[in-house]
Amino acid sequence: MKKNILAAVLGILLVGMITSCGTEKDVTTATEETVAESEQKEEEKEKESEEKVAEIEKQESIELEEAMDESMTSDESESGEEQTETSDVKEENHAETDQENGLPLYTSDESGTIEEAITFYLWDQYHFDQPQQEGGVNIPGYMIFKVEQTEDDYTKVYGDFNVYEYQLKDQILECTSGGEYPGVFYLRQNENGYEAESFDQFGDGSEYTKSLDRICGEDQELRDQYLKAGDAQNEEAVKQRKAFINQYVKDNNLDVTAYQDYGWDPVSLSD
Repeated sequence: MKKNILAAVLGILLVGMITSCGTEKDVTTATEETVAESEQKEEEKEKESEEKVAEIEKQESIELEEAMDESMTSDESESGEEQTETSDVKEENHAETDQENGLPLYTSDESGTIEEAITFYLWDQYHFDQPQQEGGVNIPGYMIFKVEQTEDDYTKVYGDFNVYEYQLKDQILECTSGGEYPGVFYLRQNENGYEAESFDQFGDGSEYTKSLDRICGEDQELRDQYLKAGDAQNEEAVKQRKAFINQYVKDNNLDVTAYQDYGWDPVSLSD
């Protein structure tokens, strides 16, 4: 009897232990699955968070680039406006300087009349396109003595080719300097007119007489014209200077009534 009771008790205890072990195992397995699911969810959340952060950073980067582009465009536009304004100011100042103190430069076409062709050559080769003094102007005053055609199709122009520099004072062009260039120009004619190719200029000092003999030969009249041309106050010199100045004044719509050499009275342009 006691053995039966003991066996029953032992059986009950054994069943309890087995049941208890199974329950603990199930609980452990469930716990592990829960932890794994939780970790997976955390990983998914972290991944989503990282993706959101990356997307935000990307958007911020795009917005920053757009802002920088707009800023650069604005700066360039403002810079362009400033440069335009500066350019406009310079042009206005230049215009004021020309109006108040400066004179328009004397210009000439490369091909055209004999006088224009000669002027273009002198302005180019002797740099008379720019006066020595600021605000002044160089104006020619040529005395042409003779023009002849050669067998090799050159047009030879004999003369005294003077250039005078002026400054404007009130209504008078005051001569501040000048140059005398006697000699012979060699021109060729084309469909547009004359073009100067070379200039045979007289020598200075003792070479002047040699040049005179070589160029004039036995033409005494031509020789005398060259010798008289050195006087800037002779009638022909004054006539030619006035003609060139009047044309310059007319072309540039200037209020000029006379020119004047240093130590001499003004010469009216209307006489």
